[in-house]
Parts: sequence; structure tokens; C-alpha cells
Amino acid sequence: MAQSKKGRMFETVKGTYIPDLAALTKSEIESAENFCPFAKASDIEDVVASKVFKVNNLRYLEGLGYYHKTYAGYAIEGKFREQGSSAGLVNWLCSKLLRDGYIDTIIHVKEDTSSNNKMYSYQESSDIESLQSGAKSKYYPVELSEVVKALLSQPSKKVAIVGLPCFIKALRAYEEDNLQLKEQIKFHIGIVCGHLKSKNYAKFLGWQAGIEPNNLKLIDFRTKLKKSPASRYGFTAIPRVGSEDSWIIKPMSEVVGGNWGHGVFKLTACEYCDDIMAETSDIVFGDAWLPEFVGDSGGTNIINSRSPFLSNLLQDGDDKGLIKLQELTPKRVLDSQRSGLRHRREGLSYRSGRDEALGKPFPKKRTKPNSHQLNIVRKTTYEYRELIRQTSHKSFLLAADHRDLSISLSMLKPIIESYSKISRVNLIQRIIAKAKKVLTKLVQRNSN
Repeated sequence: MAQSKKGRMFETVKGTYIPDLAALTKSEIESAENFCPFAKASDIEDVVASKVFKVNNLRYLEGLGYYHKTYAGYAIEGKFREQGSSAGLVNWLCSKLLRDGYIDTIIHVKEDTSSNNKMYSYQESSDIESLQSGAKSKYYPVELSEVVKALLSQPSKKVAIVGLPCFIKALRAYEEDNLQLKEQIKFHIGIVCGHLKSKNYAKFLGWQAGIEPNNLKLIDFRTKLKKSPASRYGFTAIPRVGSEDSWIIKPMSEVVGGNWGHGVFKLTACEYCDDIMAETSDIVFGDAWLPEFVGDSGGTNIINSRSPFLSNLLQDGDDKGLIKLQELTPKRVLDSQRSGLRHRREGLSYRSGRDEALGKPFPKKRTKPNSHQLNIVRKTTYEYRELIRQTSHKSFLLAADHRDLSISLSMLKPIIESYSKISRVNLIQRIIAKAKKVLTKLVQRNSN
């Protein structure tokens, strides 16, 4: 909606954003579809990325995208790691770009202190203190149109923008149509994405912590728990009224919806995305969900830099002891996100194949319908995930209407329990399949 003065985004009862097309002409709507990451008119990620990265002769790995250097690491300087969701390297890099004058401001998501009833929104940070206030992941819906409109009114401003894969892809497409914006955005910093949540996810967590939705001010979605592995984190629920003593910290493992794989309050569009590694960004950061790193409660990032310039900045930080880097193979970086990638590729193949058979529309993506052969257990797994997603949205609205959280919990828990049983069967099947592959390789090696 940034390309139209008449266009705007509005919030649905589910706590999601959708465009208001009523004031737009047919040609304006068709133009907007070129920039929507899920419209059939838009290019797939490989096409968008190749325009940016092929000139640098970068290598390519399916699922990871183009790459120059791949690492694991964490920030040492200051409190970046302590205050970050994972290891603080996103904010460390942003601060480096600001301090050294490569950009004038960072566009990123941080707490919204205005009176518009939002917890978080896209805003600008032009100093380190303001930047630090935007640390940590926010599993909360945001939209970019307003901040992009503001940016276009200041043509001399140079910026870096931090965003999820679909946001970066949309910006790249819009920049092809708006050369001023292309000149202004110097760096696109991506975040590995599992999926986006609706606004009601925050309210659901807060309610389980004992704070009713109308009294919830803020959720810190990634609170590090001392002496716990990085994978075992919590959240902090902050009420509108009360001192810091009234803040409530709960481990994610103790609430319904704390397991990311369940996909509660997931947006529908996320089920039709096959990019988890922000493949159109200059650099992407994520959590190092690997055995050798996950035990460190401080958190560790995986990094895929597609920019030789940014790779050099990181290496300089490592040389000076400001950050700690360890080179990883591209495959190892991808291994850290295998479960998410499976859902986005194998799962998308099933979901789009199902839609095609039912005559339902679905976005144009690299992953083709029925391109993966799945057994009944895998298909059932994806059906249960869809049921959990749909039920979470519906049950919360019903619970909110009756001011009774137990309504939502009683609807969700039986489905999640059934899903967990299917998941255990699926895990056993994968272990057996992997063991067979290893055994086959051993037999072949011995026979040779």
C-alpha cells in the first residue's frame, strides 16, 4: 500500500493486517499485486534474488539461497547478546552500520508507545540507545507501508531495514518500480522465519499468565531463562497497570501454544511460503538450533551473508574481539532450520496439491503441488497442523466474547494431544528411514 496515497492496511478481528482495496482502481490493484509476495503476478524468490546476487557470482544451495559466507556466532561487545533474542548479532551489525556512517537510520520493529493500540510497529532508530530498544524477536503482526511512505518523503536518508523474508521480498520488488527507494535502502537484513502470528497470540499468552487481554500492555516473546538451554526460553507478560514486580515470566513449555511447531495463530499466507532463509536479503540471521550450540543459554546465531561487504564487517568485528564467529558449511546452517524447511517445502507441496484438487486458488511458488511423495502419517501431520491453526483463531475469539480462557484451551488441547501422537509416529518413521540409509551405505562400502 506504500505506492498508493489512497491505499492503507487495516486490522481484522483475528488481529491480522489486510489491504483496504475499496478506494483503489482496478489498475492500482493490479499494480499492487506485483509487489505482494503471495500474489500470482509477483516473481518467485529465485528470480528476485538472482537480479541482486548473480552479479557477485555467489554460490547457491536450495533452501538456503545464494551465499557468500556462512557462520555461527554471537556478540561479545556490550550487552547485545544479553539483550537479544538469540545472540545479539543483528543489533550489533546495525549499530556498526550506524556508528561508521554507512547509514543514517535503521528501520526495524520495536515497542509502539503511541496510543494506537499496537504493541509493536515498524519505526526508525537513528542512535544506539533507540536501536537497543528494538532488540529481540516480536511474534506480532506489523506492516511496512507507513514507514516506507515516510522514508520516501526524505530522499536523502540512507537506511538499513530489518525484516522477515516476505517483507524483504516485497521491498525488493517495489524497489524495481521506485528507484529512489532502491537508492535509499542500502542494506536488507533478513530474519529466519518460522511463521508470523496474529495479534491475538500475544493476548493468548498473556491470558495464560493471568493477565486478561484488556489489561495486557506488552509481551516480551523471548525471555532467556538462566541455566537453561537456548531452546528453552520463556516470555514476559507486562500488564497495563502495576510496577515491574507485577511482570510475569513463564517458560514457553508451560503454556498452550508455546511449542512453535504447533503453529497456533499462524497467518494463512505463511502456509504458502517456501522461503525461511530470507533469500532476497543481503544477510540473514537465525537461531543456531544445532546440538553443538543449543545448550548455551546465551544463544547463538547462524548467519548467511550474501554481501562481501557485510562479510568483511563481520570478520573485522571477529578480528577485534567484538563478536565471535565460527565458519559453518552452508549445509550445516541449513540443517539448523530443517524442520521449518520441511514444513515449507514438503508441507507446501501437500497443501497446494490438496487445494489444486479442490479447485481452490493458491499462490505461485517454487514448490509445485504434489512434488513430494508423502505417506499417510505425513499427510495427517499437515492436516492436524492446519486444524490447530484454524481452531486457535476461532477459539480465541469465542473465549474473548465470553471472557473465559478455558473455552479456547478446551478446544485446542485435544487436537494438540492427537497431533503429538501422530508426531511421535512420524519421528519413529524418520529415525527408521535414516537408519536404513546409514545401513545401506555401510553395506555398499563393505561390498566395495
